Amino acid sequence: MKVAAYWIGICLITAAGCSKGPVKYPVQGVVRFKNSPIESGTMTLIPKSSAARTAVSPIVGGKYKTEVTAGDWTVNIRAVREKGPPDPKGGEVPREQYIPAKYNGDSKIVISLPSDKTEFNYDLEP
Repeated sequence: MKVAAYWIGICLITAAGCSKGPVKYPVQGVVRFKNSPIESGTMTLIPKSSAARTAVSPIVGGKYKTEVTAGDWTVNIRAVREKGPPDPKGGEVPREQYIPAKYNGDSKIVISLPSDKTEFNYDLEP
């Protein structure tokens, strides 16, 4: 019985030591479109390295906050808004993605971590 307890203890210690993972760096800030905070949207950080995972953070009241590993990250900002009256057949309100493609699908904005700063603010224009 003591041998089993010993091996269980060794396994738990080994598992705890392996679960740390890579160092993460905080990334946060404010996102504005036409000088107004984006009320609801998403901030997606896409890694240049295939070893890292994409990070997605909600934008609420213009603010976002996430953590990512070291490396270069492409910034992708999206937000939708209602456009027009509800569809009479389905009752759904049509929506449009109003942030220009230069800030999402065609984004060339890149941040590099680690960095001296943790706050990355964006003032987007049409």
